[in-house]
Amino acid sequence: MYNKELLKKAESGNPGAMRDLAMAYLKGDGVTPNPIEAMTWIEKAAKLGDAEAQAAIADILKGNGDYKSAFEWEEKAANQGRLVSQYNLSIYYREGKGTAKNLENEFYWLQKAAQGGHTNAKHDLALCYAEGTGTTKDYTQAVKWWEQASKEGNAEGKASLGSCYYYALGVTEDKEKGLQLWKEAAAQGSATAKNILSNISVPLSTKRRKTSGDSFIKTIFFIIARNFNFSYGFIGTLSNILLGLSIIIGIISVIGGISDSEFGMMILVIIIVVLPLYFISKFLNKFKNWLEREQSNSKY
Repeated sequence: MYNKELLKKAESGNPGAMRDLAMAYLKGDGVTPNPIEAMTWIEKAAKLGDAEAQAAIADILKGNGDYKSAFEWEEKAANQGRLVSQYNLSIYYREGKGTAKNLENEFYWLQKAAQGGHTNAKHDLALCYAEGTGTTKDYTQAVKWWEQASKEGNAEGKASLGSCYYYALGVTEDKEKGLQLWKEAAAQGSATAKNILSNISVPLSTKRRKTSGDSFIKTIFFIIARNFNFSYGFIGTLSNILLGLSIIIGIISVIGGISDSEFGMMILVIIIVVLPLYFISKFLNKFKNWLEREQSNSKY
């Protein structure tokens, strides 16, 4: 807030006071708003080496489309250790705005920002390692930085970490953990995780939550298979063997160990093989009963 004491400090050459005075003029905090006066004081603070003032000027210039001058001021702030400026500098180098595109420099500044604790820089640095952008491809390093970004709430970092575990990139394969990380990332708003979950085909080795309809259909097939009863000779024996297999498949499917497509193929095979045997067995049973009745009648 503007006051005489703040003005006095700024006029005496205090960079922090100059920056605060500039913000007061910009917002009209305790004084009539004056953008020109604000710019005058922010420039003075920036030229005296105030990193926040330098970054502020960079933002203003970038907003006006002067990327070259914005880059120069951002670089000054980054060289003083300002993490956000270091991260922003990596973007300038990646996009080639205000300076020549340089992926090695992008990696350099991402590394500095990430090591300083900038969360988004950690995610982008991991991406550089995963893609080999500006450095040698190294999924072990990618996992390291995505784990840190994920713990700090970066949803896209968590989605990428999920992919590493699901596809065994830099870590031992753990599809369950991969799926869980995707779900958590999606809940945090990750578009990447949402897209993966909507398109992924879950393999046999991965347990999954069954929908109510899915479970119902498989349970019905299990009950039908359980209640089949074959008993006539060789055909009955063979049928009972196949029946046993169908019951096992039914149990596994209810538990959720196989996918819908695999379950459907197994049921189709059972229908093609077992049902004809079932009807043959029923016919032979009836034929046997008829013969027995005829033989019984002939005795009288």
